[in-house]
Amino acid sequence: MIEVIISVAILATAALAVFATLRAASSAVHHSAMLTNAVLLAENRLTESRLCASLSYGKTNGTVAPYTWCTQITPTPCENLAAISISIQWREQNRPQRYPLTSLIHIEPQLEGQ
Repeated sequence: MIEVIISVAILATAALAVFATLRAASSAVHHSAMLTNAVLLAENRLTESRLCASLSYGKTNGTVAPYTWCTQITPTPCENLAAISISIQWREQNRPQRYPLTSLIHIEPQLEGQ
């Protein structure tokens, strides 16, 4: 009889360990999906900025639920070259998350009178 009680206790402990592992794995999968979507959004913002005909220095913000993004284009010492910084932010499990992306892009000089 004591062997049965001990084996049930061991089984219960093993089951709890399995459930805890499954919960951690589920959380990791959710975080991975959120991060992948943030990367895709950042790449999308970068591509849209590169394709924009009238690109200028400055900062823009936007929201694509559940993400907020900020794009900042700043000059560099090189002529016709700008630094672009894209920051994607979201909340996950009541904690702020952030994915930054920085790159260089070609920018046409603004001619006076245009």
